[in-house]
Amino acid sequence: MDPATAFSLVASIITIIQVGIKTASEVKDVYQSETGAQKRNNVLEQTANKLDSTCGQLRSCLSSTQDGQRLSPAESELRDIALKCTGSAKKLNDLLEKLKAKKPRKRDVLFKTIKAKWNQNEVDELQREVDEYQKALNTRMLTDLRLELSETQFQKQKSAFSEAKVLRDALWFPQMHHRHQQIEEAYPGTFHWIFRHAKEAEKAWDCFVCWLQNGEGLYWINGKAGSGKSTLMNYTSYDPKTQGYLKAWSGDTSLIIAKVFFWNSGSALEKSQQGLLRTLLYQVLKESPELASTLFPSCQSAQMASLRDADSRDSYWTEKELISALEQLVSVSSISQRFCFFIDGLDEFDGDYELLVSLLQRLCSAQHIKICVASRPVPAFKDAFADSPSLELQDLTAVDMREYVSKRLERNPRGKKLAIDEANSYSSLVEDILRKASGVFLWVRLVVDRLLKDLDNRDTIEFLRARLDELPGDLTQLFRSMMGSFDPKHQEEAARSFRTVFAAPNPRNLRLKFAPSLSILDLFFAEEATVASALTHSGGKTDWKQLETR
Repeated sequence: MDPATAFSLVASIITIIQVGIKTASEVKDVYQSETGAQKRNNVLEQTANKLDSTCGQLRSCLSSTQDGQRLSPAESELRDIALKCTGSAKKLNDLLEKLKAKKPRKRDVLFKTIKAKWNQNEVDELQREVDEYQKALNTRMLTDLRLELSETQFQKQKSAFSEAKVLRDALWFPQMHHRHQQIEEAYPGTFHWIFRHAKEAEKAWDCFVCWLQNGEGLYWINGKAGSGKSTLMNYTSYDPKTQGYLKAWSGDTSLIIAKVFFWNSGSALEKSQQGLLRTLLYQVLKESPELASTLFPSCQSAQMASLRDADSRDSYWTEKELISALEQLVSVSSISQRFCFFIDGLDEFDGDYELLVSLLQRLCSAQHIKICVASRPVPAFKDAFADSPSLELQDLTAVDMREYVSKRLERNPRGKKLAIDEANSYSSLVEDILRKASGVFLWVRLVVDRLLKDLDNRDTIEFLRARLDELPGDLTQLFRSMMGSFDPKHQEEAARSFRTVFAAPNPRNLRLKFAPSLSILDLFFAEEATVASALTHSGGKTDWKQLETR
């Protein structure tokens, strides 16, 4: 096998394994979605699948003979390691399935979280396993290359691989994926229309699939605050169908997909141009380490030494240098990859919108780069993207909202009975919810939460309608109404929880008003009525029966 091809494949496998190790160690984290499938579980599943796919490519290359010759001992060993990596990928997925909550009750989720946190044997064993494979791949590949390449070529390849890793690590920052981890997964059955062609009877939108397959430039998803833009961007950017349609565009050329989720309530890097640039460049180098010397041609040994120092990394980067690196993707003719970037929350960017638009337009002026963006329809973006294919989300989600409202209400036994016994009144209530929502999905979710509480009290359909009429149609006013509606007996408990969150230390330096580094266990024990009762649990391990009771 061609040494350069083998080196590229193995480099990809090693990169994926490194992500897998980090993600596997975080399986114990809090389940965040209603279905019990936490965000990091999704990343873990994708990592395992990608590892399996890349190992498959390597096995395919190594399983065939060339010119009637058998595989060399080195190639056979490489194939065997790839087979073992595939086994690790399967274990990752099996472990994920075991840790998924079957029913999304808060206490079930909490119990699963604690159990996963205290039972790390499987995760630790998997970490040791993939770590050994990583070492074996490194050793085997470097040895094989040394035999086939000259000493000069070998050292050059080894140095390039090392420098790519240093650059990638230096671009990374702790909050890089923080916003993405906060986004709710799309409710089952919703947003599937994005992969269909617009029908004449529906509100028209520019065909997203057509843009993925054959389009160029920029696609703009716009919508009201709370209409579900981030959920849709999360859904489309990670759905395998997106990659399938993009492969029709990229053909035999390597395809790189990168995602950025701006967040104006996050750290400075989560809402700045430097954060955007570092996130995109990090993902590009993670997928194609060989591009390091192309994107950063002026990086010398002395600069590499600075980048290896974790304390000096953030101060090292300048926007000018990062912009220059990203624009190499446009200007360097030797780049053979194709790129699709998904950038959510442009309106949450804390900077000059015109400069951001200018950067995006320069990038997607190249035929091998396309960008999908999402934002509220602020004037700067309406003007800039007027000629780009687009959709207005709030005009297209009525079917999704109807599905969401009906299924959630009918999961409640009382709601299911009303849907059967008072079908006309129930259907009318659902339609009134949709009309009052005006396309704002977040408003629908909050209102359905409120109505489900009323259903638990066995309230009538007339009461539910009266409740709907009294709730404000404006999202901001709805939040204010909810904050003012605490049951008096729970106000002290709520105040204590808020004060705990606001007072908590924040070593991650997120600069957030409401996202300190509290774990779910911190809040779990903070619910105790007194300090003394909370401290009674700190002297030793709480048994499982106690945890289930709590």
